[in-house]
Amino acid sequence: WESAMSVADLAFYAFSTVTVAAGLLVTLSRNPVHSVLWLILAFLSAAGLFVLLGAEFVAMLLIIVYVGAVAVLFLFVVMMLDIDFAELKGEMVKYMPLGL
Repeated sequence: WESAMSVADLAFYAFSTVTVAAGLLVTLSRNPVHSVLWLILAFLSAAGLFVLLGAEFVAMLLIIVYVGAVAVLFLFVVMMLDIDFAELKGEMVKYMPLGL
């Protein structure tokens, strides 16, 4: 029996914990810019999991396509639109009984 954890085991637990935590923070974050930044962290840690699996090409594809293009595009769109989310939430509360 080998009870000591290897470096790969520790890296797996670290990447998986960061991936799950960042995924939760994407949905729970109130600021959309912070949400996109958490999404980028989730993509990067998922790429680390792919590297541990031996799928380096998929990891690089995830980083280049999703982090390099999609997440940065989301970030720029959110920052450039400058939406007043407090006003939108006020409108949502006004129509909440109708939706329920």
